[in-house]
Amino acid sequence: MRATKITIKNYRSFDQIGAEIILPDIKYPFSVVGHNNSGKTNFIKSLLYGFGTRSTYNAFDENDFHNKDTSEPIHIEIETNPALKSSDAYNTIKEMPIIKLLVKEDEGIFDTSHQFYQADGKAVFNVTALARGTKKNYSQDEKDILNEHQKKGVETVNKWQSKIPVYYIDPTTIHTQLKVNRNTLLGKVINVLKKDFERKDNKLEEKEGMSKKHIGQPRIDVFNSALQYLEKYIIATPQVEDVIKKIEAVVKSQLEISDDDFQLLFGLPNIDAFYDNLTFYIKDNPSKPKLPIQNLGNGFSSLFIVALFRALIDTDKGGNIFIVEEPETYLHEHFQEYFYDVLINLSQKNQVIITTHSKKFINIFKPESILRFKNEEYLKTEVIQNITPEIEIPENIGGLSLHSIEDFALYLKSLEPNLNNIVFSSKVIIVEGPHDLLAYKTLFSKKYNLSFNNIAIVAAWGKDSIKTIVQLCQRYDIPYFVIHDWDLSDESIELRDNSKEYKQLDSTQKAHYTKNLTILNLAKAENIHQNKINLEGVLDIKVKGTTEVFKKLCNKTFDEIITQFPKFTNDKLLTFLLK
Repeated sequence: MRATKITIKNYRSFDQIGAEIILPDIKYPFSVVGHNNSGKTNFIKSLLYGFGTRSTYNAFDENDFHNKDTSEPIHIEIETNPALKSSDAYNTIKEMPIIKLLVKEDEGIFDTSHQFYQADGKAVFNVTALARGTKKNYSQDEKDILNEHQKKGVETVNKWQSKIPVYYIDPTTIHTQLKVNRNTLLGKVINVLKKDFERKDNKLEEKEGMSKKHIGQPRIDVFNSALQYLEKYIIATPQVEDVIKKIEAVVKSQLEISDDDFQLLFGLPNIDAFYDNLTFYIKDNPSKPKLPIQNLGNGFSSLFIVALFRALIDTDKGGNIFIVEEPETYLHEHFQEYFYDVLINLSQKNQVIITTHSKKFINIFKPESILRFKNEEYLKTEVIQNITPEIEIPENIGGLSLHSIEDFALYLKSLEPNLNNIVFSSKVIIVEGPHDLLAYKTLFSKKYNLSFNNIAIVAAWGKDSIKTIVQLCQRYDIPYFVIHDWDLSDESIELRDNSKEYKQLDSTQKAHYTKNLTILNLAKAENIHQNKINLEGVLDIKVKGTTEVFKKLCNKTFDEIITQFPKFTNDKLLTFLLK
């Protein structure tokens, strides 16, 4: 199962108009990003309440309505594929692709309605409507049938809510994932192991010390025989048998049971209960006792959760929805990269949704996998899901042919490891290369705290890549500013299409002209500063090199730099920093 669309209205930071979030069928985790208080947690809570993973009983009050406005209901709607199927009140099989949660307020009373719907918007089960239906003019036989199906319908709704395959992991309750039940990650792994154990074709193979008669027998049969043996001969001491007979006699007497077949049994749990009470231990020394993993710290628990995810990749049949909040918590930065790769592998057969503040858990070149949340001035949550512009990549860089966006992503992210920071930034300054990066970071850091103001400066490593990074900023709706070298020998040339000046240039100058014009058409003049003819010329550097750039700037104040080198910045750039 996958969630394909989530609609949220009038819930906390989502206003009455709300947000409609599309989750395309991709083999990648969905990374939910945004600054603090942008609405990421509210989105996750909407999913958990909508799926029924988190109980809605007494879960809502006035504070859960946007701006405490209870005139409109809280509306959380999730569309799924494939749809769940069940019979309606008249035993007709219906598809249920829509789960809808409505919360209304009436004179201080909060009424919660949680129902399944068909694709046409009709409720498959509506308990309130069925109850009203019994008061209509039905025959007694019809009423009996309706009441029977109403009861069945209520049970079916509860059953399907419990069977929606959603697994939720958050850093504050990570230890609960190490308990065995149907809602936990460890419970899912154990259930896979139990089903494998119960297969009749899972037979014992010969091992040293094993009884010969058990070899080739199904494991489940040998297990059940062992339970019976333990119950009948080992646990059943004379004192145990005496206590059981006394208890049985009292029960039969009080309940007036004369049936000789009635027996009170005392023994070991069945296979389900047995597996539910299994746990993992750590034992690092023969002389030390084994230690349950629940007793270990959050760091180890997080690593164990990663290992459980990795184990699921090979054992799970898929169709699950994994919701993980801030997976970077408690994980070393290098291990975060590994965990993201694990989640990518898990996404091949499952849907994975994560919230994150870490550049390690996103792929900026997969825009469809990133949900960027904004809440400007803390008024309402907006979800950025632009499908344009298309992300174009250079055909070649320095003679290197690039055949796919994956090739380009690997190349550029290897050179610029902070590129993913773009998605988490309020503003982005794109510079042409590492010398420019050094120069402008040195300048701006003298006056502005870039980190505090959430401004990222990234190097494109050449003009060819600037276009792609601009398109990424446009796709994620992030304000940007471009700084690049002019590289034309004539500073007065005007860039425009079908220019007569262009025809008079040599091939090298034509290439610079074309690249400059491409950047201008895409980014627009108000978002560009050009160093004419280049950075070294603007800073009056005779010998090209990073140390020469740094020496020019390091011992000067911000005001001294922009006064001494007036072409190094312009009003547009300084306004972009300040606004």
